[in-house]
Amino acid sequence: MEEQIEGSNKKVMVIIDESEYSYHAFMWVLDHLRGFITDSPLVIFAALPTPNCNFAYGAQLGTAALYCPVSPNLIGAMQETSKKVLLGILEKAVNICASRGVKAEIIAEAGEPYELISSAVQKNKINLLVFINEFFLDLCKSHEWYVRTPFKMRYCINMNMPSREIMTYN
Repeated sequence: MEEQIEGSNKKVMVIIDESEYSYHAFMWVLDHLRGFITDSPLVIFAALPTPNCNFAYGAQLGTAALYCPVSPNLIGAMQETSKKVLLGILEKAVNICASRGVKAEIIAEAGEPYELISSAVQKNKINLLVFINEFFLDLCKSHEWYVRTPFKMRYCINMNMPSREIMTYN
């Protein structure tokens, strides 16, 4: 695989979160894609999800009430805690990269992960996207998404597949 796209300044982005699986995907990139991340920094992306404040409560006659009984202060505290955890994970990832002599660039944004990743790939002109969640598989397959970009992301690795499926796009 490295022979196929090694060379002229290809950018690799790995999506991480607090799961063990994304840690393994990150380590896989460091172990197996060394040729790609020597010329340009490894882009490490993490999306800070918005807290879910909808709760369902049982009501009379089998109906359920959905509402948000949580105060804005509590939601803010939840977001702040999530942000601290995410920044700690990113700091650990940068330290691992530094210990291996790999330059790392981090991107942490709050919002809808699908849209944030789409935007980050466009802005940073990513050539290889490594992810663990099958939700993002549509991101790689979306024809409309490629039409909107001024460049083409040519490779996408789904770490959730046993064969480390590599999709090539022209």
